[in-house]
Amino acid sequence: MSEDRPAALLTNAQRAYLRGEKDYRPSVERDVKKRIRNRLHAGVLDLSLAFQQLSLEEIDTALSESPDFDKGDTLEVPPAFFDVIGLIYLVDRRQELNGPHEGWFMETKVETGIERAFGKIGVSYSMIDVEIDIERGQDLENLAEEETLADLPINTLKQMLFADVIDEEEFAKATLEKSES
Repeated sequence: MSEDRPAALLTNAQRAYLRGEKDYRPSVERDVKKRIRNRLHAGVLDLSLAFQQLSLEEIDTALSESPDFDKGDTLEVPPAFFDVIGLIYLVDRRQELNGPHEGWFMETKVETGIERAFGKIGVSYSMIDVEIDIERGQDLENLAEEETLADLPINTLKQMLFADVIDEEEFAKATLEKSES
């Protein structure tokens, strides 16, 4: 994906800051973070407005075709949706812990979103049932300190890599050791 996309939710300078490519003095950094938080909030509201007001054809076009500014690169919208789902979960993570089981609140949000999508495409449905089961494990940082990495399941190692608990070199070394044992 092109690094010089036009400003949308974030400006190019804010993207560079979040990727660690740009530094600011502490006083300026606070302002930059505040602007990013404000844009994130406004962007979520804009996504809702776009969903409600754009036609299905306009949504399909926006999310399936590479815009002119992308100069032929493939726009990676679908993988970005995983992060949107992650943001939704993070917003309500405390609420999740107060219900019958972890995942119940996300289930209702996903069901509501699908119901709204069916309304958008004008199709009836008889039932939408989403079931999310979450089994929490140990804290990844504690696990990395207490266990030999090569003894951990590959899925746990991937979670550690994604959470920046281990780096790519540690991940590679642990997976190599796993394959040799």
